[in-house]
Amino acid sequence: MPQFLNKNIQQAFWSPVETWLTAHPTVNWLIAHPTLLALVGLITLLFLAGLISALARLTENLWLRFLQLPFRLVWGLVQMISAGVQRITTRTRVSKSEVILIDTPVAKSEGMNCRTR
Repeated sequence: MPQFLNKNIQQAFWSPVETWLTAHPTVNWLIAHPTLLALVGLITLLFLAGLISALARLTENLWLRFLQLPFRLVWGLVQMISAGVQRITTRTRVSKSEVILIDTPVAKSEGMNCRTR
């Protein structure tokens, strides 16, 4: 390959990179200091790994709640029905200790132990 062609190819690829590096001096400085670049890259990777892990946990919790929703709704419905049935049965079932008889001649004639109001 002729030398001028090699130089033109290098210039075609490197001139936009050089322009970008002069526009971003912080990146240019990091390229000039590879140890700090490796440290910043490692910190960035750890940050991104934590962020991805947090998003994965959030997504997992959302899916679990979404999949549990029908079961929780049915369980809530069962509890509501059970509470309603329990309320109805406690209203109809009256024990002898809860009955308060009014002082009437019928109660006295049957010889019941009556509590009067």
